[in-house]
Amino acid sequence: MRARLLRLPVTLLAITLLGALPLAGFACGGDDASSGGSQSPAPTVVPTAAPEERNYFQQLKSRLDDVHQQADALGAALNAAFDPQRPEPERADAGIAFGQQYQSYAADAQAKLSAIAPPSSLKPLHEAIVGAAGGVVDLAGSLKSRLASRTVVTLSQFSELFVELDGATLEGRVRDACFDLQAQATRKSADVALECNRS
Repeated sequence: MRARLLRLPVTLLAITLLGALPLAGFACGGDDASSGGSQSPAPTVVPTAAPEERNYFQQLKSRLDDVHQQADALGAALNAAFDPQRPEPERADAGIAFGQQYQSYAADAQAKLSAIAPPSSLKPLHEAIVGAAGGVVDLAGSLKSRLASRTVVTLSQFSELFVELDGATLEGRVRDACFDLQAQATRKSADVALECNRS
């Protein structure tokens, strides 16, 4: 199991927001079909991001890139902590230290996301990803406490603990929220890739 915060089906919230946006415009003019004239096909209007939306997506991309880099380092730290070549007492201590690292990582990730001021059109989706990140902060606190109170010396034991704390579900909510934002960015031609599934 590789510890990470962000990777992410479009939720009902995104579908609701998308459904409220104009999908296409229709050209005026031309003869009515009933009068024998031809009717031109309606051109498709591609929604584009407003400047404040584009700026938001760029900020979000930058913050998520930082979080992904931290997650890469965290994954390496996890593997090193439970390296089977290390004596068991060292692995137990390293597991406790990893719990502290994960807690710091989760708190920093949420802080990075919370620091972005979203435009009103994206506020519900932004609040969703910040809230989901808060769930991972809670997870990290529980993980740190459990690692300190029980002996965990293998990756298998760590994975069992992570599943016990519903870690995959909590991290998945962040990923889902990221995909919702990516769907909006794509729809609005914001030209940004949030890399929600980055490993």
